[in-house]
Amino acid sequence: MKPTLPGSALLAAALLTTASAAQANYAEDFDGISLNAGYSSGQTIAGSDFGVIYGVALTRFKDPYDPLLADRYVGLVISDGIGPSAMQSTTLFNLDAGVQYKLSFDFSKYSGAPGIGPFNWNLTASIGGYTTTVDGFSQFGAPLEWHKVDLYFTPDADQLMVPIIFAAVGLAGAAYGEAPIDNVSFSTAPVPEPGSWAMLLAGLGLVGFLARRRPA
Repeated sequence: MKPTLPGSALLAAALLTTASAAQANYAEDFDGISLNAGYSSGQTIAGSDFGVIYGVALTRFKDPYDPLLADRYVGLVISDGIGPSAMQSTTLFNLDAGVQYKLSFDFSKYSGAPGIGPFNWNLTASIGGYTTTVDGFSQFGAPLEWHKVDLYFTPDADQLMVPIIFAAVGLAGAAYGEAPIDNVSFSTAPVPEPGSWAMLLAGLGLVGFLARRRPA
């Protein structure tokens, strides 16, 4: 009696899971930051993995009805006096050619502003020259509206020690704006290493051997 495909597939899946579990995943949820603080060019945002490249970053909370104000985020400021703002991770990443990567983050399409507005802005996320850009606006009394963004890319060449960068730019007439960012993550697709492929082939061979010994 020959082994069924599902049995072999389950063994293969288990081995692939073991192979991918060793790969590190990066995550920053900003819940360790202090509230209502401002950081400018060259400063690290305390309690996070990010630092300001230029402009200003503000620390905020999402839910005013949460007594602990535990769910927090960072807003990149755009204004006539400050200009655009950008921040980058202090963690640096090595990118391997031919490997698929995924950069994810949450952003709020709307944010509050001291002026009536609306003040339109763009937020760009990038790593190693691979980018994605989203649009939003700030307006007095505007509620937060969070959206998840995923950027998939596969480098053509190896890159060493590259950061994750977020940059917010105001569009024409944007006297003030703030681009909210939260839940940044970065990971690779689960590709087995050579040793794991050997384990997979050995396991499939064992399944076939046991199947041949099984009486019809």
